[in-house]
Amino acid sequence: MVHTEKDAPTEAALEEELARVHVSKQQESSDEDSDFVPVGFDYDGFNQMAEGILHLEKPENGETVQTDVLSYEFLLARIEKYLKPSDQQIESKIKIPISIKRDGSTKTAFNITDVCNVIDRDVLHLKQFIEVELSVNSSIDGGGRLIIKGIYPEAQVQRLVRNYIKQYVTCGICASLSTALEKKDKLLFKKCLTCGATQTVNAIQQGYKALTTKRSVLRRKAVE
Repeated sequence: MVHTEKDAPTEAALEEELARVHVSKQQESSDEDSDFVPVGFDYDGFNQMAEGILHLEKPENGETVQTDVLSYEFLLARIEKYLKPSDQQIESKIKIPISIKRDGSTKTAFNITDVCNVIDRDVLHLKQFIEVELSVNSSIDGGGRLIIKGIYPEAQVQRLVRNYIKQYVTCGICASLSTALEKKDKLLFKKCLTCGATQTVNAIQQGYKALTTKRSVLRRKAVE
């Protein structure tokens, strides 16, 4: 049920409701009649976020949110809505126009410039990643395509691009693709422009290669 503006709670009522939804540190040990509070729960952080959500839930068209729905579950859902993009939003961002074609009989052409424009990464960085992963040499032609020595199936190149995006583009906290690579003190960082999180990532160099083969297979080859 939605209250009209006539029935809107007073400021004092909102303060009382906020005090009710605040989580007390004394609730850490719960019994059958009390709400369960996870161990290690950030009480202060949750309460601050609850206050922010109360301000975000402003009345529209003379209507107000029913205050008795401001439970732990409701506030948690609201936090996720404001902090994390939906799966549909993420899916729409990762539709990358990958085109893999043969270039003659011994080479593979990949539209690396188009891909890097979408994910906002330097062409040479992705080029280096692909060269190290495939242990091959490559070059950029006049059309902005990556010419790889050897014939590689489209699925294999797509898998490499997905791995690159996971490691060097996607934020590990909120899954946003709006990130930037920054180098500081000889370390490479991936900074999210959406949630502000910062993570260290491996610098691409000769000899570095993502582990894509099962360890059991590698051990068997080593024995042979």
